[in-house]
Amino acid sequence: MRKRILEANEAAQEFYADQLDSPEAIAGRQFLHGRGFDREVAQHFMIGYAPRHGSALRQTLKAKGSPMTS
Repeated sequence: MRKRILEANEAAQEFYADQLDSPEAIAGRQFLHGRGFDREVAQHFMIGYAPRHGSALRQTLKAKGSPMTS
């Protein structure tokens, strides 16, 4: 169970990091840029973006076959 939770957490972190490159995240990127954060710093601190669609992470994990979405 612990391994599955850690894998789901890692998948979630990757999902949110990927979302930072989405068109929806432009305001988030502008916010970070205004505070001196470039892409490298965002990656180092594992900064991401949560899309407005609240179930996007769950849908992504489910599509990848994660058992944590049941």
